Amino acid sequence: MSLTTSEKTDKLFAAYFKARSSMKELAPTGKNGAFKTSDGKVATFAPLQTIQRHIEGPFFDNDLLFSQSPTMTPDGMMVVTTLLLHAPSSQWMRGEFALKPDRPGVHGQVACST
Repeated sequence: MSLTTSEKTDKLFAAYFKARSSMKELAPTGKNGAFKTSDGKVATFAPLQTIQRHIEGPFFDNDLLFSQSPTMTPDGMMVVTTLLLHAPSSQWMRGEFALKPDRPGVHGQVACST
């Protein structure tokens, strides 16, 4: 796992704080029957599309752009890179994390990247 930033981050972090503080709690609306909670109920989660819609307005209102891109390494690791950019200042933050898919093929890669 790695985290890198532009030389300056003051405007990026100020915009991120403003965007983040305007967001309400996001309710988990997705259900995953493959996992159970400790009391035996079906596990819930917030779907990726719901999260994207949830943060889009506050991010755009504060001139923040984000992207996530998965790549595969030659040794079979899935690396997901997240980029957060403050457009007016060009300040940025990039994080990367790597995971090993639990099975070979596209289904393992997609499951790992989400």
